[in-house]
Amino acid sequence: MIDEFQDITQTRLDSIFTLRSIYPDVKIFTIGDKNQSIYGFDKKIPGIPESTSPDYYYSQLVKGIKPHEYTMKTNYRSYQKILDAASVYLKNRDEAPISSKSIMLHEPNNYVKIVQWQKGMKYWTEELPELIREAQVSLKNEERHNRIEDIAVFFRSNDEVYRGYERVSKMNLQNIRLRIQGASACELYRVREIYEVLKRPAKQIADEVMEVLEQTSPELVSDISETGITLTGGCSQLYGFDALLMERTGINCTVADDPDSCTAYGCGKSLAWVNHMQEGPINIARKRMMRT
Repeated sequence: MIDEFQDITQTRLDSIFTLRSIYPDVKIFTIGDKNQSIYGFDKKIPGIPESTSPDYYYSQLVKGIKPHEYTMKTNYRSYQKILDAASVYLKNRDEAPISSKSIMLHEPNNYVKIVQWQKGMKYWTEELPELIREAQVSLKNEERHNRIEDIAVFFRSNDEVYRGYERVSKMNLQNIRLRIQGASACELYRVREIYEVLKRPAKQIADEVMEVLEQTSPELVSDISETGITLTGGCSQLYGFDALLMERTGINCTVADDPDSCTAYGCGKSLAWVNHMQEGPINIARKRMMRT
């Protein structure tokens, strides 16, 4: 299932087609609203101006997969006045959604405020403290469907998001939680999306580690259990991989300080002792026991 398809990029769309070519029988379900596309400025392809529009990617999907298409106009999130105000900015007003009857049963009064910004008016950060105070009052005094629980500020680019976040952070606002939602620096870096892809090979690696431990002498396994396992290399940096190995082996696992390069550094340092090294495997635990 691919949610928020309207904000897909070419790289991510190509990955869908690749998965389809590898697994022809896979079922792909996409859901999205072209009128909610907000990342067009970030996904522009040089030389293809239409790439900022979700239609560019929807047309590729229809041509490449030939899906069954369904339309839903009922909105279960917003009251009708909000939808009416937002629909002013739609290219096709006929595509405007309609609030569900269950939501409209609890419609509050005076819940839409439209500010026509003009040069010389307050900057958004100057109005934010007043909006927060209004929200905090509503949380204490209003019924749930009348409360203001979130205040959203939208930006066009990631650069603007982080500059805005930094500006708000410096305001030292009390009793609020700041959250950033936006495009990632890496097109395919979404934990929830790559988890299923990595789950099988990660389990295979953990199984191989267990097999090695089962073939290792008890003395050495005892040493490993005491000192733990240090993970190196790129795969060691996968989020949660150390926890997976720890759960599978029952041995404490930590990621090296510089997992990409520490092995190479260790080999380089060992060159100074190359003439003193013994050929073949060394049972460190047994040698330690002999010394004691």
